[in-house]
Amino acid sequence: MAKSATNSAVSPPALGCEGSPKVDPPFHDFLPIEWVHIPKTGTSFLDTLTHLPGACPCCPANLRDYGVFEPGCCNAKVFDTRFFVDAVHPGIEDLPGGFEAGKGRFMTFMRQPEQRFLSMVHYVVDGNDTETITKPDMTLDDKKVFFAGWATKMLVRGGKRLPLSSHDSTFLERHIDLTKPARFKRVPYEPLVGTAWESFNQDYGGWLFPLSVSQDEVEEAKMRLRTGFSFIGMTEKWELSICLFNVMLNQTCCADQFLNFRPTYGNHQTTYDTAVLNGWRDPYDNELFNVATEVFEANLKRYNVSEVSCQRCWREAGVR
Repeated sequence: MAKSATNSAVSPPALGCEGSPKVDPPFHDFLPIEWVHIPKTGTSFLDTLTHLPGACPCCPANLRDYGVFEPGCCNAKVFDTRFFVDAVHPGIEDLPGGFEAGKGRFMTFMRQPEQRFLSMVHYVVDGNDTETITKPDMTLDDKKVFFAGWATKMLVRGGKRLPLSSHDSTFLERHIDLTKPARFKRVPYEPLVGTAWESFNQDYGGWLFPLSVSQDEVEEAKMRLRTGFSFIGMTEKWELSICLFNVMLNQTCCADQFLNFRPTYGNHQTTYDTAVLNGWRDPYDNELFNVATEVFEANLKRYNVSEVSCQRCWREAGVR
């Protein structure tokens, strides 16, 4: 997993950089990159994407995190950040034209579902962002209902929000604090307004509901992962994943690619004890994770990437 790094506030980037800078030929077929940012799988991958040649030519050199989503910072012909304006975790169908429009150009990281779940639970309870939205009496079993299947949902949902069912509406009233004021800005230059839930719902809301996931959605997500993604990394194999990415796009390994710019607040561990789940497994995302693992391992073989072959990359980056 990535190492920790400190983030600092920056001014909004200058606008007017939507031209066509020179782009390295090795990754023309990947462009424009469409990033599916599944929560708690590795925001730090954003730094790798923004530093691709021609990707974000108008971003200040020290700009990290979601500030790059400000219109005009990145070049949409290389790294398409336009559908991040309204949400930092948009679903595939939030992209104009949805899955079919971006098919073959999506990139993402996947994380072992129970680890991702526990990381999200810790983030919501102990985090220093707007995601502190759960009521104190919300149990771990309640959180299983709320946080299960997020990867699957993101791969098949988005766009127009559906009306809440009576079940989901009752669940929110019982377990989510809908009135707590927002305490932290989503990005440094946005105003601090509204409630924490409104901010949370803006970041995640297009695909959150319904809370349950159908088997048809699971099958569709698996198909999309197999056919629509040019790159899939694995959070638990971060260094190997970044090495694979660099080989695929003929990029040089650098130290910043292995830093963690958004560690879970108050909890720097990368592996959680799943014993607290009493044998529970995410009923939706595990099938998707198995497919992601298959694709990842197939790409390792296809590009002849291994722990041995990556030693040079890791030495260049100073991580081994």
